[in-house]
Amino acid sequence: MKRRLLLAAPLPFTLSGCVVGAQTLTRDIPAADPLANESILVIGFTKRYRVHIVSGTRTPGGWASDETPMSSAVVVNTYPEDGYIVARVPATTGSRVYGLTAVMPDAAGFAHFKACAGNMTPVFEAPAGKVIYVGAVGVSAAGKGVQVHKGAPASLEEVRQQLAGRFPTLAAAVQPEPMRMERLMKALCMNFAG
Repeated sequence: MKRRLLLAAPLPFTLSGCVVGAQTLTRDIPAADPLANESILVIGFTKRYRVHIVSGTRTPGGWASDETPMSSAVVVNTYPEDGYIVARVPATTGSRVYGLTAVMPDAAGFAHFKACAGNMTPVFEAPAGKVIYVGAVGVSAAGKGVQVHKGAPASLEEVRQQLAGRFPTLAAAVQPEPMRMERLMKALCMNFAG
């Protein structure tokens, strides 16, 4: 199955506040662009759900979201197209991480996932100066909602082929940086009517 890539264009607002940090990619990145304090994420996705990726900190036993009732930690808020999300984000260092905390369908009234404390969620680092493929996220039914899990990742060669036509510099630079499923220890959790 041939997949194409979407370049993440963050929406100006989320349910909990403004999106911070991500940039829309509309063309290839020049080879001279050092991505000094940034990283480019490539994430496979099995369904067309709106995806929230938030910043956080690794803690004993898992990780904690930066979201609070007064501020958003959402860095990426977009839909995958043809199986992929691609976004330019601030790099993480030390105990800083990104985690997927929400997937919502593009039609109201359908099942969604919003991570609360105790949920297992995909978590990954974004090393400075790198184009990384963190793998694929799967979405499956779970009671009245959905759950997220690690999906079957595309091969690195398949990801490179998808990028090559429009983003040859990115294609040449992409490398694996696998996500992990980790327990969310602290989160702003709002349960939406499904």
